[in-house]
Amino acid sequence: MKVQLINLGRNKVNEIVYPADMKVLQRIINKHVLTTCWELSPSGKEDNEHLVLRGMDVIGKIKILKQ
Repeated sequence: MKVQLINLGRNKVNEIVYPADMKVLQRIINKHVLTTCWELSPSGKEDNEHLVLRGMDVIGKIKILKQ
């Protein structure tokens, strides 16, 4: 799996990561947003782009480049 992190968390992390599965991706996102109370929501712009939401706030985006 190849995933691009876009403006994720307080430090606005922009990097490409290679998690083995979704559980590993969740741990990577948890590390950058410093909380476990977030959810993924599909973005309306592109098919493989998802918003990382905490409540009603957008705290970053991820884009799945390769499954």
